[in-house]
Amino acid sequence: MMSRTLATVDRIATLLLGVLLAASGGALIAWQLGHLDAVAPNRVDTTGLQDVADASWFPWASAATGLALAYRSGVAPKAFPPPPHDTSAPHRSRRFHGHVHNQT
Repeated sequence: MMSRTLATVDRIATLLLGVLLAASGGALIAWQLGHLDAVAPNRVDTTGLQDVADASWFPWASAATGLALAYRSGVAPKAFPPPPHDTSAPHRSRRFHGHVHNQT
């Protein structure tokens, strides 16, 4: 359960992210429609990005990054589930469930 302070911080961060995404989307639409010609260029130069994407190391770096993110997010361990639980063995829980057994 979240504390009240953490819930407030979470809501504020979510609100700020939403406002940022909405403002970015609005700016992109205004740029596409030509309303920002005075402050934004009509074209964006992507030759530097194309050079990096064409480099021989880029596919390997991209794959390594993808695997690291998949592992970090927990997707990779789910791809290999643990072996099934042996139901023939008696179940011994370490948790106290409130049952009191009389041993007299």
